[in-house]
Amino acid sequence: SIRTLQETLELIEMLKVAEMIIIPALKRHESRGAHYRTDYPKMDPHWEKNIVVYKTRNGKLKTKIVPVVK
Repeated sequence: SIRTLQETLELIEMLKVAEMIIIPALKRHESRGAHYRTDYPKMDPHWEKNIVVYKTRNGKLKTKIVPVVK
């Protein structure tokens, strides 16, 4: 049905967003904001950077670490 299709498509998009949140959270070896890690419980000034998630031409998600401009 249309409702089932809509729910399936919404779930697929939610999973994509979740992956785009999880990948940089695992890459950042510190706790910052809502991303708390028990293995890295403190903030680290070295990680005062942005982690940009982008998709390659073949559809794979990659990250790029970008310095914060102040």
